[in-house]
Amino acid sequence: MRDVKFLSTGAPSVSDAGSIRLAFARFNVRDAQGDVLLPGAIPTKDVLMSAFGHSSWPKGGGLLPVGKGTVRESGDVAVFDGAFFLDTIGGRATHGTVQGLGHLAQWSYAFDVLRSRAGMHEGQPARFLERLDVHEVAPVLLSVSDSATLSLKDRRPAGSAQPFLATRAERVAKARSAVALSSVVASASLVPPPSVDEGTAYVEIAPSFLIDPMRSLAATAAEMVADDLGLGWQPVLRYFAPVPSGVGAKAHPDAFRWTAELPVQGSFHRDTPDSLWLHAGLSGRELVRTVAHEASHALSFAVHGYSSDAAGRQREEAEAYRYESSFIDRAYAA
Repeated sequence: MRDVKFLSTGAPSVSDAGSIRLAFARFNVRDAQGDVLLPGAIPTKDVLMSAFGHSSWPKGGGLLPVGKGTVRESGDVAVFDGAFFLDTIGGRATHGTVQGLGHLAQWSYAFDVLRSRAGMHEGQPARFLERLDVHEVAPVLLSVSDSATLSLKDRRPAGSAQPFLATRAERVAKARSAVALSSVVASASLVPPPSVDEGTAYVEIAPSFLIDPMRSLAATAAEMVADDLGLGWQPVLRYFAPVPSGVGAKAHPDAFRWTAELPVQGSFHRDTPDSLWLHAGLSGRELVRTVAHEASHALSFAVHGYSSDAAGRQREEAEAYRYESSFIDRAYAA
């Protein structure tokens, strides 16, 4: 993915049947990177609609595309006419989210530059983009910088979505504060973190057994991860402890129980597909990392269903590790 650019053009036209039409690029305007897109640069071509945040690319998580369509030029803009894959969970979830966002919906497109030249545009140096190879368009939700060239980062002109941006900035600050606080009070946790010699039988415990900063951090992380992955639902956070510990004995007789081959920090169960299971002894970044890891499993189950073969489960686990690392890097970026 050579370049990704962002354009805010107001609410796209989205039908209940799944069709969508939007403008994703404007001609003869110098953008924040000093690029000027020229008419004729974008030939008509069939392309995919990526999952939120360009996350269908391998570096973004390799999620399944959520739709497809055709890019073409129309007057002073390039447009995308397409449709969501409403027969898939990811397509339906993205369709509903884009409809709900309305004028807050933001879009960007990924491309390679095939031909360009340097010059001046209205008295300023510019790179004139004469020919592009557009690969995909994607809805984008989270903005973490003011850059027009993206790698899961979007640029929004002032005033385009300030209430949402302010909300996310507050959530990031809250998460960082909670990480610091939970690390300080981690020693007061009722359950030690997983270790290689603990038991592998687990039981659900009530959230009230956890310290408030832990629950607050987990909830904030779950909200951010759900947005980042475009889940379409807010995961339920449930907590567990190893049965040999004192907390395990405090569980309700009907509490959810299971065993694992190895000690675990988190878990996702197909019997509780709306829930992310977290070890009650986690804190700080390990807690955030585990939320991201299990959310990746939840999305994989929603999109692909249960992997009955060992190779499929290994691929899902590798993908979850890739996503958790990516999320941590972006969530705590300066």
